[in-house]
Amino acid sequence: MSSKKEKTRKAKRRRRDRSQLPAILAVVAGLLLIGSALALALNRQAPPAAGGPPDSHNEEGIPYPEVPRVSLAEAKAKFESQGAIFVDVRAQSEYERAHIPGAISLPLANLEMDYQDLPREAEIITYCT
Repeated sequence: MSSKKEKTRKAKRRRRDRSQLPAILAVVAGLLLIGSALALALNRQAPPAAGGPPDSHNEEGIPYPEVPRVSLAEAKAKFESQGAIFVDVRAQSEYERAHIPGAISLPLANLEMDYQDLPREAEIITYCT
């Protein structure tokens, strides 16, 4: 009889272990979701890749405040008189969608490597919007 009782106990233990399986899987899935959400959040706040220019803003939120700016009117006048070279620093796909006529595509990621190809004597106006 003791072997029958032992088999009954083992069967009950297996059923109990199986009934806990969905709860364990739910906890593991929840932990994976939380970990994924944290990884995504940290990636969004990650600093720019090493080697790229540091991202700086002034009090008004203007990026790279140390870079000289030209007004829209000045840029338009330079465009109409062909007094400057316009360089689009957006991604190539954005440039292909739309750009200033005659502008050169030089994505920001490649700027440090490829700016030497631009004429040194010309005024260069970069844009990204």
